[in-house]
Amino acid sequence: MSRSKDYHKELIEAFKDPVEAAAYLNSAFREAMDESYESQALLLKAFRNVVEANSKCFKPSA
Repeated sequence: MSRSKDYHKELIEAFKDPVEAAAYLNSAFREAMDESYESQALLLKAFRNVVEANSKCFKPSA
């Protein structure tokens, strides 16, 4: 398994903790306030990661 997949797996595991997930989303939201495309894309990725961590039926796209 690649290092990035290991990291993603650990990240998703961490976001099962509501406190960790909230801190992550708050940080992403603050970044998105600058209205750049990259920061808004980061916010969407943050939502996706937290949903993936907390949803039993989430199937990430390839």
